[in-house]
Amino acid sequence: MNNIGRTIYKNGNVLYWFILLFIPFGLFFYKVTGFEAYDEVALVTLFVYVLLTTKKYQKEVLVCGLIFLFYIVYSIYLGINIPKACFLDMLQQIKPYMAFYSAYSLFAVIKPSKYRKIRRYVLVFSVFLAILLIIRATTGFGSVLIVGHPTFAATCSFIFALIYLLFSDQRKKDVYIALIIMSFGLLSTRSKFYGDYIVFVFLFFFLKRKISFNVKFVVIFTVLISIMVYFAWEKLNFYYIEGIDNTNIIRSLLVRKTPEIMNDYFPFGTGFASFGNITSGTYFSPIYHQYGFDQIRAYGGFREGHVFFLGDTFIPNLAQYGYFGLFLLIWFWYRRWREIKRIKNFVVYRISIFVFFVIIIENLADTMYMSNRGMMLFILLGIILNPNSEYNKFMSYEGYEHGKCPNNGISNRK
Repeated sequence: MNNIGRTIYKNGNVLYWFILLFIPFGLFFYKVTGFEAYDEVALVTLFVYVLLTTKKYQKEVLVCGLIFLFYIVYSIYLGINIPKACFLDMLQQIKPYMAFYSAYSLFAVIKPSKYRKIRRYVLVFSVFLAILLIIRATTGFGSVLIVGHPTFAATCSFIFALIYLLFSDQRKKDVYIALIIMSFGLLSTRSKFYGDYIVFVFLFFFLKRKISFNVKFVVIFTVLISIMVYFAWEKLNFYYIEGIDNTNIIRSLLVRKTPEIMNDYFPFGTGFASFGNITSGTYFSPIYHQYGFDQIRAYGGFREGHVFFLGDTFIPNLAQYGYFGLFLLIWFWYRRWREIKRIKNFVVYRISIFVFFVIIIENLADTMYMSNRGMMLFILLGIILNPNSEYNKFMSYEGYEHGKCPNNGISNRK
């Protein structure tokens, strides 16, 4: 084995152990251990390793670093919150991009011989998760005691399904096993998860070729969205339609004030630690007084030292970046979409599309984007889209032709 081979497999071992350790400590036992800084510690460790071992970075990685440098300087200059709060919030905001670019930049391949170990490991935790969710469904206890809120348990189920499928032989039975793992999440009774589940079933059992924006796709996409809205209607209606003008519903008020703040602080927003996240509540931002949040009377009132629901949705965070930040967010995901379209392995293509849609669905009423759960999704996406494609099996498929895989992109091997 030459030096390049040794390097890529050594780096692959780093990712291998990152995944194996993150499943219990960063996901499954994340709440019960009391060490909720594990995801940050693990991410910083991986990021430092990448910095020390990677000689050449993608230009996009450097641009991302400069953007966050600009926003921290801008936030301190604007002075809405104290510098300490701005730095703490920046560390939260940058997490998903550090995770993605760490896996995206690392010159690494996980040895195929380790795939079976990853799958067995995931299956053990999946069975344990299923038992907890069944106990919860029948007694009201179970998943909450170990995994935390039912939403976290539901998210674990589809992350486990994705990891299993990504590191499998991607045969028919592997897709069905992933579906079974995913199905455990239905016991959480989370409406957002129903949307995730519908997308998964559509992608892996009905999508026959790569997505192209034609009339047929628009019709199918409209039907799919309608079904998802049907299952999530109660919450969508409560927070974003009938409840949008209710000043006592904090999520609705946060969303409603976001475009107003973006207009008032055009084009760069209010800066870090100023609105829509836990840091802006811990170090109470004057923006809340400025936009009437102290008028909220529900839950004993919204005021300094008594804040709530600030970490429940991602959308208000956009007020901190303004229209310029919104453009950058769209640009980031537009680049990912273009890279996803180039994936030749059709099963992995669908995994990537699923991650893309899940991040959209989940962040309507969650901050998974910046959480430990979102971090794992960004790591997986970075592994898949790693531009070192000549070493990346996820970017190739020998039987792929003209945007369509034989047998729906699933291997016929037994």
